[in-house]
Amino acid sequence: MDLAKLKKLEAKASPAPWWQDAVDCEDGHGHYKAYCVGYEHKSILDTANSDVQLIEQDDGPRYDITGHYDTEFIAEMRNATPKLIARVQDLELIAKTLNSLSVERALRIEALEDALQRIVDFHIGDCPAAVEEIDFAKNINREIRKIARAALERTSVTPVSIEQSK
Repeated sequence: MDLAKLKKLEAKASPAPWWQDAVDCEDGHGHYKAYCVGYEHKSILDTANSDVQLIEQDDGPRYDITGHYDTEFIAEMRNATPKLIARVQDLELIAKTLNSLSVERALRIEALEDALQRIVDFHIGDCPAAVEEIDFAKNINREIRKIARAALERTSVTPVSIEQSK
C-alpha cells in the first residue's frame, strides 16, 4: 500500500462526509433505481448509465443490488479514509518502535553472551583441568539464552538477528 499516494488522493478529493442515496429513474426499459454518491448537495457519481443498475432478463429488466453496495462502499470508504490513514501511521510507528526494541534486546543478548565468553576464557585459560568449568559455563550460557528468549517472547516482540538489524 502506498500510504503517501493515498494521503495525496484523499487531500485532493471532495471533502467528507459523503453520502449514498437511491434515485428512482424511468426510461424506455421501464422503472429502475440508480444509486449516487455525493457530498453536501452535489452528486459525484451515479450508476444510472452503468451496468450495475439493471439486470436484463427474459421478462424484463431487474434491479441490481450491486450498484447499491458499490456506492455505499465508496461513500463509507471516503468517510473512513482520514481515520484509516491515521491508524496506519500509528501502527507503522508502533512497528518501528517494537523493531527498535527487538534490535536493542538482541544487542543486549549478544553483549551478555560476549561477556560470558570472556569470563569463560579468563577462568579457563590454558588449564587442561578446567573441563568442569567449561561444561558449567556452557550450561550457564544455555540458561542465559533460554531466559533471554523467554523474556523476548513475553514482550510479544519477534527476535531479530543482529545481522538483520544492521
